[in-house]
Amino acid sequence: MRRLVSAYREAVVSPPPAASSLEHSRTESTPAKRHVAVHVRACTVADLEAVARIYNHYVLTSTCTFEEVPPSLDELRERYDAVAAKGLPWLVATTVSSPTASVSTPTPPTPGTTTSTNTNTLATDGEVIGYAYASWFRARTAYRFSVEDSIYVDHQYTGCGVGRALLSQLVALLTAQGHRQMLAVIGDAAHHASIQLHASFGFRQAGLMKSVGWKLGKWIDVVTMQLALSDGDSSPPAHDPLPVCDVDPSAALPLK
Repeated sequence: MRRLVSAYREAVVSPPPAASSLEHSRTESTPAKRHVAVHVRACTVADLEAVARIYNHYVLTSTCTFEEVPPSLDELRERYDAVAAKGLPWLVATTVSSPTASVSTPTPPTPGTTTSTNTNTLATDGEVIGYAYASWFRARTAYRFSVEDSIYVDHQYTGCGVGRALLSQLVALLTAQGHRQMLAVIGDAAHHASIQLHASFGFRQAGLMKSVGWKLGKWIDVVTMQLALSDGDSSPPAHDPLPVCDVDPSAALPLK
């Protein structure tokens, strides 16, 4: 089965029930709680308060992020604008009232502005329960075909397939843009849920850095995982990666 990929086309995703070992919560594995249908769409400025709520829980309680002081809303806005300026996707997953809905198409965000939306949807866009975005793996220009993912799920919704739905959409969008390598830099080798979820999408471990972080009273490893997108390194690129707003809606990628 194949599905259309559009960078800023909303989709209702009803992920298959997954054990917590396959849930990417970027925190410790927890028992599966319930299966939820989620609405995956482009993040807007209005969503950043929810993003802060989700992320700051992990800043204060988990080794999945090496950040120790919760960033302010202004700082998160700067990060959001930086992702948009690079033409990369930032997605959110929300709860929905119905697993079936028509599509609404948000206008892609421009740095310093609020995203507008042309709404034509039957689903209720409920609580933001997870988010995902891509960033450049490194800033120097030769790295421009390599991206790094970040995915966080509300700790009350781990084990519900939210991370899987977000990662599926993110892989599809980055492939359609023309990126060739996708990396996951996972804090703490003990975070088996994140590692196994990435592995289920074809990521393979590319490196292990031992005891490079100190947080919550312990030394922390970093696991690097890598996935080749499209042709990977088997052919030269025809052009630089497209901005996410220019992705052809007819591009397609198999669902994982």
